[in-house]
Amino acid sequence: MENKMSRTIEKTDICVVCGIEREDSFHVVCNSPMVGALWDAMRESWPIPARAEIKNTGTEWFLHLLARCDETQQMVILMTFWRAWHCRNEVTHHKPTPPIEASRCFLNCYIESLLCIKQYPKEDTVKGKMVIHSACQLPKEKKKEMLDTQWMAPPAGCVKLNVDGSFVHGESTGGAGMVLRDDSGAIIFSSCHYLHACFSPLEAELAACLEGVALAFAHTDKELIIELDCKEGVEQLNSEGVNRSQVAGLIEQSNNLLHGIRPHSFVHVLRPCNAAAHFMAQMGRCAQHTAIWFGSGPDDLCKICENECSYYH
Repeated sequence: MENKMSRTIEKTDICVVCGIEREDSFHVVCNSPMVGALWDAMRESWPIPARAEIKNTGTEWFLHLLARCDETQQMVILMTFWRAWHCRNEVTHHKPTPPIEASRCFLNCYIESLLCIKQYPKEDTVKGKMVIHSACQLPKEKKKEMLDTQWMAPPAGCVKLNVDGSFVHGESTGGAGMVLRDDSGAIIFSSCHYLHACFSPLEAELAACLEGVALAFAHTDKELIIELDCKEGVEQLNSEGVNRSQVAGLIEQSNNLLHGIRPHSFVHVLRPCNAAAHFMAQMGRCAQHTAIWFGSGPDDLCKICENECSYYH
């Protein structure tokens, strides 16, 4: 008897790992939090471009990226993407995600072996006595400089609030992300907020700052360090002059919550130092989701925070 039953497969273009953004090649190898953590870890050993410098120029964005790199950098990039795809498949098949440090050590050993074979094709590479010469490898000073671009825990007795805003031109909506951590790197709270009405990237940043400060004020009495990757926002928050801009209300409310009551500082940081808040802001906007977690957060956020803690522990 002919079997007339057919199997239908549900189709979706949402990333199976983060569950937020559309899964295209650029997202899989650049924007996914798991891949981003591995990419940043590899930059400690090899001067590959920062993720913020990689642009989605269309279907040939990957070729454009490789074209601006030398031969060794191209190899490191290809190996990093290859390992990232392996890690993605592990997650997709419900297997444990390989630790970032394990992936970095694996790739570094693999890359150094390939360089050794290339430079000493007739030598016995098993003994490992050859010195690898590569202008691409980073000196110790450069490695330390790159570590300084990573998130660092606040001084003892202080807490650090990272905030970020997400905005898309033409939609008039946005997202706000906030993560408060103590001097051990432990999460005090994390939150994402969908902004139903938002009219500029700066407004999204300052809305995230205001909400994050209000939450922090209610859940800690320690000195507060607030980090943003928006230089203009930090300048306006630190300005003592009269603010007559469209975001003056957000600036005034944020400062009024803390002024004369709680020791605090607003600090500008680079995007890699603000990865946790950036992830939460993207979640708020893309998933149109508003939520708060106390002492924890979404699984992908926890992985980002754990990876950041590994830099100073």
